[in-house]
Amino acid sequence: MQYLVRRESSSVTVLELEGELTGPWATQELGMAIEEAVRLGKGELILDMAKTESINSSCLGRLFLAKKELLAQGIKLKIRKCSESVYNTLLLVRADLIIDIETPR
Repeated sequence: MQYLVRRESSSVTVLELEGELTGPWATQELGMAIEEAVRLGKGELILDMAKTESINSSCLGRLFLAKKELLAQGIKLKIRKCSESVYNTLLLVRADLIIDIETPR
């Protein structure tokens, strides 16, 4: 997994995730990437998953934990631009009930 953190505006930070969110280190890397993004700004954190090929259950759990942690800090979490397969996985585990997920086009 590779990632890039950037500011979109004064209140929006974007974390671009690339590759597969699978494997033994992916969960830890995802957590560190989210922490880095939060250090850059408050308000809203957008996970741009346009280049994310797949996600495993461990990383899904890390997303749910991040949502809880960010909510406690007053930070909104959104997912956008995910592939059809990642989107279907998120729907399968009902992540759309917990996290704001943009529908793929």
